[in-house]
Amino acid sequence: MNSQYMSRPSSNGSDSSSQEGGAMNWIMDHLFVHPENYIELPLRTTYILNSNPKLNPADFKMLMMEHIASLPSQPRSLPHSFLSSFIKKCFPREVEDADFDQALTALDYLKNLEDRRKREIAKVMREAGVDSRDIRIMELKERMQKVDSLYSRVLVGIRQWTMISEFENGAYNKSNCIAMLNTLYPIGEPSINASLPSELLESNRMHLWKCITHFSKSGPTILNSLKAARGGWSALTEKIHAYLRLSLDMINQCEEICRQYNSSASIVSRTSSFSSETETDIISVSEKGSTLDKIVWQLGNLKNFRSHKKYKQSHDIDSFNTTTSSYRETSALYFD
Repeated sequence: MNSQYMSRPSSNGSDSSSQEGGAMNWIMDHLFVHPENYIELPLRTTYILNSNPKLNPADFKMLMMEHIASLPSQPRSLPHSFLSSFIKKCFPREVEDADFDQALTALDYLKNLEDRRKREIAKVMREAGVDSRDIRIMELKERMQKVDSLYSRVLVGIRQWTMISEFENGAYNKSNCIAMLNTLYPIGEPSINASLPSELLESNRMHLWKCITHFSKSGPTILNSLKAARGGWSALTEKIHAYLRLSLDMINQCEEICRQYNSSASIVSRTSSFSSETETDIISVSEKGSTLDKIVWQLGNLKNFRSHKKYKQSHDIDSFNTTTSSYRETSALYFD
């Protein structure tokens, strides 16, 4: 974290409680207005901060140091298969088996998985070119918008059911519910994708805020309405599992396409080197060898070159057919 935002010097060298409160507001303002200057905080840490509005700068700094100290022991990016498995375990088919205590961590992992998918797609586009006519790239582009939409519905659904869990967590605690709302839907949250613009996020936040303000009087009615929205828990878990399968499939396909492009580039490089060496050897033979030597040598190299070229064409065609077949089967599975 950028250390210049960790504290403000007092004009008289001593900190009063009011000055600490002002410093805390100043710190939080910078966290949310300038997130690019900071480490991205886990949602669980954000919830702790939101649950303690009177947290003084010293406590805040302690929380940050604990989080930063844990970073070296954590891989920069967890395996996408692990992320998917963790999310599935948190949100199984039966709501009674859901682990909402881990919901905030699962939301962090969901975002990590989506970021990974987008990075892999961007990498493929760089390798192949944005205007590539490769059918695999064109099909990837067609599916991107559908997956973005599916991710948006999964994210909104998990946020809503996490809020439901907070409502049902023992005796109703308005302060805790507000802290959870501010964690799930921070004020002024920017657009996530085309399916979740900032205006829709703000609308979702306001709807849950109204639920909080009226919960003490109409709790059962509000809960029933929230649970039935968007098809209920069953519909949400179907979307979660579909998104995870599709996201993992796209990541794996992107990795395979990149490997094939890199392999093709390597073959072209070796072919160019082979041609260059052949040309050099021809010059050498033409200068030193007899006429018969020249003919025999050139026929041998011509045979080798054709075999090399035939292998490259066969390799490219087999790789393309295998990937295209897998891709179409997946498309039929999720979107037919």
